[in-house]
Amino acid sequence: TRDQTMKLAYHRGHAVSVRREEVRGSMAAVGMSWEEVGEQLPEGVVRACHNGADSVTISGDAEKVKAFCDAATAKGVFAKVVDSCGICFHSPAMQLIKDDMLNAMRPIVPNPKPRSARWITSSVRDPDSELAATCSAEYQVNNYLSPVLFHNAVQKIPANAITIEIAPHCLMRAVLRRTLDKNVINIGMMNMRAENEMETFLDAVGKIYQAGVSINIDKLYPEVSYPVPKGTPMLGPMWKWDHSGDFAVVDCRVSARSGGGPAASATYSIDCFAADSKDAYLLDHCIDGRALFPFTGHMVLAWRTMCKLKGLDYTKTPVVIEDMHVYSATILSKAIKLDV
Repeated sequence: TRDQTMKLAYHRGHAVSVRREEVRGSMAAVGMSWEEVGEQLPEGVVRACHNGADSVTISGDAEKVKAFCDAATAKGVFAKVVDSCGICFHSPAMQLIKDDMLNAMRPIVPNPKPRSARWITSSVRDPDSELAATCSAEYQVNNYLSPVLFHNAVQKIPANAITIEIAPHCLMRAVLRRTLDKNVINIGMMNMRAENEMETFLDAVGKIYQAGVSINIDKLYPEVSYPVPKGTPMLGPMWKWDHSGDFAVVDCRVSARSGGGPAASATYSIDCFAADSKDAYLLDHCIDGRALFPFTGHMVLAWRTMCKLKGLDYTKTPVVIEDMHVYSATILSKAIKLDV
């Protein structure tokens, strides 16, 4: 639950804060393979995170970590100390807080749930082991103290997947691009260097939608209480077509495919010229000086018709429309009727 998640996160931080001096150290990112780093590390420094084929994070004594980075840099190898708040996470020194964390976390997760098939663990070498079977206090503590085998875990991500990085900063995006199949879509939800984090978040949500994932936008906004207050403006007149740029429009005829006649149909009346018309905004859709009914409008009418024939609310029924053909433009010079 969310309550358990927040309490577990609190105790992860609290266990370190009360024994900060005993787990003080440093961490650094190194551009070497897991094996190469292991052969060169001095005593007191360990491999903490296997990020990628040529990316490893080391952890341990601060002075030794810095000395290793200086030596690696002198050889032309990327090595940079990272901000770990002065703590040597995922190192043997963290064993000092193991019992404190277990005692604090066990009451929070008295009945741990089984780990789902989609949960790929990066902290347990044997995913079929008892430790990896549930999201228990023991699993959480092991995750905090053990090396992060990220590179091994992402190898199990299928080639047609969408990876969504939920973190204060999309730190792993570059590693994911180098490691995963080229068809995998990588999306980072946050960027600490962005001027507007909300814009970054919404942009990421849009990319997830473009990748084919259904998004429930209602969850992003406060629940609307109906009926809305008197005087609430209509949305229709607020939308205007953007004519700031010119775009070439292909004018060609596409031969229609033969097929059976429709089983049913619906007729829609479009009148942009009536004084109280809700369709007047369509007149702003101009191409070559002519007001045209938007092609996307035909798609919406097809969507509405299908739902109408099936007795469904089209605003709550997502559809996928494929194999569309455009035969001619519909000019809005007078009130029209469209049969679908």
